[in-house]
Amino acid sequence: MEDDASEIVIRAERRIGQLLKEMLEQGERQKQGGDRKSKRQTVALIPTLKELDLSTKQASRYDLLTTLSDDILEQHIAQ
Repeated sequence: MEDDASEIVIRAERRIGQLLKEMLEQGERQKQGGDRKSKRQTVALIPTLKELDLSTKQASRYDLLTTLSDDILEQHIAQ
């Protein structure tokens, strides 16, 4: 049962990493830095990692999981 839970967590974290990349590529997530205190804002603010309730450490881990091939991920899960 614990192995099943670990597998679910790994797959979910990988999917979060994929979604974060997609959001960044599509301009739906704030890049590092930027002027968020500007008085002139004509569009809705793009969320930061903090506003998505993610730390940079978490985002880095999730990003790393997206770099693994499907085969390597499956081997890791099978162990």
